[in-house]
Amino acid sequence: MTLTEDVDKRVIDNFRASDIDEQGFWILPNGHKVDLINVELHLPNGRGHEMVLAKICKLDAVLEWHNNCPLCKTNLESGLIILLEKHHYLLTRCCNKLFLYENQKISMEAWA
Repeated sequence: MTLTEDVDKRVIDNFRASDIDEQGFWILPNGHKVDLINVELHLPNGRGHEMVLAKICKLDAVLEWHNNCPLCKTNLESGLIILLEKHHYLLTRCCNKLFLYENQKISMEAWA
């Protein structure tokens, strides 16, 4: 399923943090819930499309990535990480925004 094929264009343009519940389900305007896992998202600014690989619902597991909201600087206690193939979205409830970041390269030596 791609959002651009199966969902009205207005929804993509208005994709906000409040459209996604605490478990990472996208709530459509008609009330239907879509699990974001294995959904292909269209990324902004010509970055193409990427599949959603995972959802991290507890930000305390990734606070070394994001301690504060990039916009209002509030400590992030609730939110969501939507992990994509090469990027991830930080969803903030305080500002009702999704922030797109490029994933960092992981050194395999650190796991050896």
